[in-house]
Amino acid sequence: MNNVVLLAKAAKEFRVPAVLTAVETEGFSGYVWPQLLDVFSGQEVIERTSMNSWDDTGFRNAIEATGRKNLLVTGLWTEVCVTWPTIEMLGAGYTSMSSRKAAGPHRPPPTTLRFLGWSKREPFASPRSLP
Repeated sequence: MNNVVLLAKAAKEFRVPAVLTAVETEGFSGYVWPQLLDVFSGQEVIERTSMNSWDDTGFRNAIEATGRKNLLVTGLWTEVCVTWPTIEMLGAGYTSMSSRKAAGPHRPPPTTLRFLGWSKREPFASPRSLP
């Protein structure tokens, strides 16, 4: 959590736009950390129902409203919260990066790297075929 908050503070200091989102806070993932909300005091958190944030129109609109094409994506679960929107963002013409230290990996890094290899148009393994 400290790394996420540090990254958020750096983004705010350098005036990098941030989009906050959560999936089903009442029933699934819980609320965005208060420490993160403190950094972006008063900023709307986009509530969504899909695990893939790119599936949510409100999230996509918020990303487009930043006017940025280079994105830094963090999330609770690297395999879902980072990987799936990243794949879609790449397909939509964005460049997406992630900090391993500011996302929750639940698999070893090589697995994540196999997912991200898709961005270079290398052979892509389906999630079910990964160890």
